[in-house]
Order: sequence, then C-alpha cells, then structure tokens
Amino acid sequence: MTEIMQKKELNLVKISILILVLFVLSFLLDIDVLKAWVERAGPWIPLAFIALKALTIIVIPFTGAAVYPLVGLLFGLWPGLAYVAIGDLIGFTTAFWISRLFGQAFIERFIAHKQGSLFAHIVEKVETPKGFFHAAIAFLPMPELLSYGAGLTKLRYSIFIMIIWPLWTMVATVLVLIGWFFDFGDDPFVITFVMPVIAVATCVVGGLIFSRNLLAKKGVEDTPG
Repeated sequence: MTEIMQKKELNLVKISILILVLFVLSFLLDIDVLKAWVERAGPWIPLAFIALKALTIIVIPFTGAAVYPLVGLLFGLWPGLAYVAIGDLIGFTTAFWISRLFGQAFIERFIAHKQGSLFAHIVEKVETPKGFFHAAIAFLPMPELLSYGAGLTKLRYSIFIMIIWPLWTMVATVLVLIGWFFDFGDDPFVITFVMPVIAVATCVVGGLIFSRNLLAKKGVEDTPG
C-alpha cells in the first residue's frame, strides 16, 4: 500500500509542476496564436493527441498526466475531453486485449520490478465486477496496470470498460478543465487573483509532498538495519 501512496503523490507532484509550467507559459506565449496554428493543422493534431493518449496506457512506462491539461488548453473543454476520452478508450481496450491474448509472462516483460508486486495484487482483486470496481478506486492512478491486470482474469470486457472508463473520465475532466481554465489568461481578474492563487497553491502542494517524501526517505535510511 505504501507503493500506491508513493505513486499517487508522484502523480500529484507531476501535475503540480505542469500547472506551474502552464501558468508561466500563459504569460510568455500568445495562446490565441497557438490555438490558431492548431486549427490550421486540421484533423492531424487531434488525431496525434488521441494516439498519444492511447500510447500512455499501452506503453506502461509512459505517463499521460501532461496530456490532459495541454489538450484542454489547445482545444477547449469539450473537444479536449472528447479527444482524451477516445484515446483512453482505445488505450484501455488495447491493453486489456493484449493481456488477454498474450498472457501474464508477456506482460511482465514490460513491467518494472517495483510495479511487479502491485500488478500481482491487482490481478488478485479483479476477478469479479465488485472486486474490479474496488480495485479501480484504490489503484485509480494506475489505469494501465488495471487494464493489463483485468485482461488476465475472467472479467468480461464489457464490465471492465463500463467501470474503468467512466471513473477515469471523471479524473480526466478535472485535468482537462485545468488546462482549459488557462485559456482565460487575458482576463484581468484571472491574471490578478486566480492564477497567482493557483500558482502558489501548486507550489505549496508540490513542496509539501516533496518534503514529506524526502523526510520519509531520510527516516528509512537513518533506521538501524
């Protein structure tokens, strides 16, 4: 369970850093010019983001945390959410069927040693719809492991996708909303009040999590063997 908490905290740190980067870029870049370039590029840019989002699920070492706010910033709330939802659907489905068709030995080649115990624990929990729902809540920051783990069990694909996709879409909505919010960077109220508050809160949260992990690590190292 400690590894799960570390994974959640690491994701929070990554998201905090990304929000801070978006905050800075909103002042350095002309968002309207960037969005105009995306529109001129036609359907290829949305398709590229959909493919990228799917790959963050299929290729286990990848992380898709940065994709959600960026999509919200470039495409807006509803188009951005649609793109990442389609990408997630493709990614979940592909990972599930790769696991089911090729088996555990094949999947474990691509799972880091640190994730191995988590993956085994997930597989044990997802045999039934109820078990998978509980696992999906507990391991929500790891949708790729959930997808591959579910594929190794007798859980039906229809049950799997009806549970994981809506749950993860709720998370995606919040992250896309953060990126979409930065599209209002020219608003005086946002510049004067809202964005500085977000930036400060992000730094505080990220700093507290980092300090907590650093102190915990130091405590472990100082513990007599």
